[in-house]
Amino acid sequence: MSYHHNNKIVIFIALMACSLCYAGSTTLDFQANSTMNDMDAQTSSSDPTKSSIAEKLQQVSVTIQTESGEGSGVIVKRGEHNYVLTAGHVIDSLKQTITVVDSSSGIDRKIVDFQEAHVVQTIYEHGRKVGKLDMSAEVVCYSNAEHGEDLAVLRILKRGFIDQSAWFYLDGDIPPAGTELYHVGSLKGEFGSNSVTTGIISQVGRLYNKKLYDQTNCTAFPGSSGGGIFEKANGQYIGMLTRGSGETFNLIVPIRRIRIWTDKMHLSFILDPTLPVPTEEELIKIPIEDTGKTWQQKEAPVTTWPSIDYTPAVKYVPSTENMPNLLKK
Repeated sequence: MSYHHNNKIVIFIALMACSLCYAGSTTLDFQANSTMNDMDAQTSSSDPTKSSIAEKLQQVSVTIQTESGEGSGVIVKRGEHNYVLTAGHVIDSLKQTITVVDSSSGIDRKIVDFQEAHVVQTIYEHGRKVGKLDMSAEVVCYSNAEHGEDLAVLRILKRGFIDQSAWFYLDGDIPPAGTELYHVGSLKGEFGSNSVTTGIISQVGRLYNKKLYDQTNCTAFPGSSGGGIFEKANGQYIGMLTRGSGETFNLIVPIRRIRIWTDKMHLSFILDPTLPVPTEEELIKIPIEDTGKTWQQKEAPVTTWPSIDYTPAVKYVPSTENMPNLLKK
């Protein structure tokens, strides 16, 4: 009697355990499928269940090559064109300044232009590299690293280069410290293309050279610059890796700062797919270089009586003794 009673209890517990395991599996599968379906809406993938979020992020990661080096970028599909968001210092060497004479005034004027960059996507199948796509891209807008925002937008010349697109975090809330992240980039250049590393947001709101950054411990190497930082939970792009000291002390340009710059340069459509894509005529009107400065015409001097300033002639200068030298990745 006791044996049969205990046997029934064991069978009942086993059935309950199986039921819980099945229910938990269903919940996880539902959450995974929901996340991948959201990613699918952004990247137009045919079957979101066949690849993880990390694999999808690899599909929008590219290597940017210039004569002086290599960096990373992310693909953004808007209309029939593919754009690339990357760091300004990655394409610094493409900049060229031409001096011309203004025929109407005889004054020398300088024109800023950029050579084309090479955007490379490495292709993997069945667990190995099988080739790569190498496309030329023109610079749409550039902001330098020293006095600007260290950001750049390229446009791939071939239309319909890829049907994938990064998905940007546009919520008002700032992702807090501890948020789990992916970094996808070309660590060590093309050789390390599509590399995925993980980490967290280590701190929010670092100031370096008067610019706002967030800090992450995602592993990065030279070649990571311009690569995306994504929320691990949903694959949303929340920033761009640009500087670091060592492999795991790295600074990212947060999406809130990128958004301010794209709004300023009339490039908001890069982040927000619901906005209209500018026409060719409208794109041409966008300055190719954002200097980070506002130029104003000097007015004629006005004679006034000098005012008396009782403020002590001592200017506070913040100490830079402990300021680390954060190198461009």
